[in-house]
Amino acid sequence: MHNILWIPFLAIALFFASLFAAKIISRWLASPLTKMYQFLSNIDSRDQFREMRLEDSGVIEIDKLRDSMNAALRSQKESAQTMLLLKEQELQAHMLALQAQMNPHFLYNSLNTISAMAEEGMCAEVSSMSQDITSILRYISSDKEPVSTVEEELEHCDLYLKCIKSRYKDALSYEFDIDDDLLDMDIPKLCVQLLIENSVKFATRTQPPWHIRIEGYIDSERWLISVKDNGTGFDEAVSQKLRSQMDEILENSILPSLELDGMGILNIFLRFYLTFGNSFIFDFGNLPERGAFVIVGGHFNNNEENKTL
Repeated sequence: MHNILWIPFLAIALFFASLFAAKIISRWLASPLTKMYQFLSNIDSRDQFREMRLEDSGVIEIDKLRDSMNAALRSQKESAQTMLLLKEQELQAHMLALQAQMNPHFLYNSLNTISAMAEEGMCAEVSSMSQDITSILRYISSDKEPVSTVEEELEHCDLYLKCIKSRYKDALSYEFDIDDDLLDMDIPKLCVQLLIENSVKFATRTQPPWHIRIEGYIDSERWLISVKDNGTGFDEAVSQKLRSQMDEILENSILPSLELDGMGILNIFLRFYLTFGNSFIFDFGNLPERGAFVIVGGHFNNNEENKTL
């Protein structure tokens, strides 16, 4: 009889022992799963493809789950790298396409100028201008780099204005006022030159004298280049349409289909957008006295957002 009394105690002891063992086993099994959960919950966006470093648990299913998750992370990393490469190639293609549109724009204007000079019997000026245009075309047709330094860009702008002045003589004047600190800055190739072309185009629609002023300066944490003229200025309807297109590009990141005619300002805006992302400055408008201005630039602090003033 006494021998039977210990059986309930043994059963209770075995129950608690089993409960304790189950608790230990559940913790052992749950530990790698908890680490996986914590790993996934605390992924840093700056290192989002970091693989999970988790020792073998001894449970085949858990180890396979870890390996599958790491394989998925590697696959996502490869996909992201491929997407970045494709995006970079797409942006480069857009940049080259925009630059290709600028080349005939410059060439058309230059040939018209040479034709007018030839009709006026300006043979020496035509010869000199042809040599300068050769240098400019060599610069603008280079597809190796979509950007150049401000100094290099302005050198070719000076050549262009020299060509235009050969035709218009004293009716056209121009000046550069550029801070030396800006000369080594990178800028999308041809952008300043196209701004100057536009200024000449609209200035010469009015009575002379015509004046083009190119300024470059540093304002606090910004660098700015402006082109001003005393021409007809921006038409209000055109100005509103351009600002609407620019706002849509910034909002949706969708590049519009562009045609050569009438797309100069938008082309420049797009090239700054493709080069600097949202960290650039672009403004345009009419001057109080007469004429127009366009200001382009960027921020030394790349965290600044784009400002179309």
